[in-house]
Amino acid sequence: MAMKIVYSGSFKPSDRLSSVYRLFAFSVPENVKYLEIRYDYDRSQGNVIDLGLFDPRGGSFLSSEGFRGWSGSAKSHVIIAETFATPGYIPGPIIPGVWKVILGLYKINSERCDYTVEILLHDSEISLTNMSIPLVKITTSENYPHICSKTGPAWFKGDLHSHTYHSDAQCGVDELIAAARRRGLDFLAITDHNTVSHLLDIQRLKCQDFCVIPGEEITTYLGHANVWGIKQWFDFRCISQQQIKQLCEEVHRKRLLFSINHPKPGGPEWEFGYSFDFDCMEVWQSIWSRNNEHSLKVWNDLLLSGRRIIAVGGSDSHPIKLGNGIFEWLGYPTTWVYAKDLTVESILEGIRAGHVTISACPLGPFLALEIFKNNEKIAMQGDVVKTNKYTVKVIAKKAKGLILRLLSPQGGLLQKKLNEESSETVLDVDLREHGYVRAELRVPSTFWQGETSIESLPVGALTNPVWSEDFLKKCNRCN
Repeated sequence: MAMKIVYSGSFKPSDRLSSVYRLFAFSVPENVKYLEIRYDYDRSQGNVIDLGLFDPRGGSFLSSEGFRGWSGSAKSHVIIAETFATPGYIPGPIIPGVWKVILGLYKINSERCDYTVEILLHDSEISLTNMSIPLVKITTSENYPHICSKTGPAWFKGDLHSHTYHSDAQCGVDELIAAARRRGLDFLAITDHNTVSHLLDIQRLKCQDFCVIPGEEITTYLGHANVWGIKQWFDFRCISQQQIKQLCEEVHRKRLLFSINHPKPGGPEWEFGYSFDFDCMEVWQSIWSRNNEHSLKVWNDLLLSGRRIIAVGGSDSHPIKLGNGIFEWLGYPTTWVYAKDLTVESILEGIRAGHVTISACPLGPFLALEIFKNNEKIAMQGDVVKTNKYTVKVIAKKAKGLILRLLSPQGGLLQKKLNEESSETVLDVDLREHGYVRAELRVPSTFWQGETSIESLPVGALTNPVWSEDFLKKCNRCN
């Protein structure tokens, strides 16, 4: 037998302006075995309403306590029980008390958007026999440690942005990792939208020679950001610059990195501004032609202002079911991280250090910077060095026919077409004059002779800068 609770009404565009998140409280008595939630709304004219849930412990901003799930607009029917739940939702005790359904008013375009929320409280166990959807399950099986026999220091290649059916894609964690392995990747960050239910599946993995990074794509209505290496849920309900700053500070308290995603038209864009202490930026999302030149300019402008922001890439792959397999674009682009070994901690340490290169795909091309003083290697991309004259070595692989550029705040230091698959280009650079240097490869068309701007050509690979210590200090004083 089930107790039914129904909320219904309508939203207007002005309702979204007054409060973008709406809570609907309901009381759960003792001995409820599982909850069932269905919701529906008028989807005409592009209306989008999202769905989530808090138990009696949660609901306050930035608290991870009591979060029980989020599915955005991807699922209209969810189930939560003690030992299983719909992906996106967290199994666990059905605690008596006041629970809250949360509706997110992402887009209310029509003059009137009708909605209905139906909550069923069941006092008997559910039969899983006829369940056609995958479930998140809590089991007593061992949580396997990730076994790594790949040691370094070395360059490891991976993808820092991907999704499963725990949010709005169509495959599970196992399928996604198998696809990443087939691509030849060493690591994969699974960053489902606004939830952590995928962490339960990740914990049960028995991975060898592959690193799975648990993450969350914090998906606000004013922009998206990734947090990697998570062990808890991070709140996404930021509606102001002050709140996104508070969230970033909470991420830093956990000694994690905050990375702004796809700051470009169609990204969706980042609307909070950049005047807070974030760590990384997804300069390259999916294939280059998808407005990534815009993201590159945003990052470059931040570099010119004296910010030390680490550029990363991510495919943002949302696999789609095709027959017995999946269609995905993992590794487009590929992020290479120089790390001491293939573990979550070491990969994140490498990203924090800025020892990162981005390439078009797992096969390359590959680009790296090394800095020498008196014939001794002293630094690489991402590092901050004393202000002085240095010899810069640019290492390019699988780059024949591509155009190498070495860039600084003063403009281009070098531009040349590479005639070999692998090459090393050496240049003396005075960082007292130039502040930082970074490198990129552009891909010319067959008949390109320089008649159009080189910025119109797609990027094949790019590095993070090597910074002059005094440049960062000087710009920080100015800012």
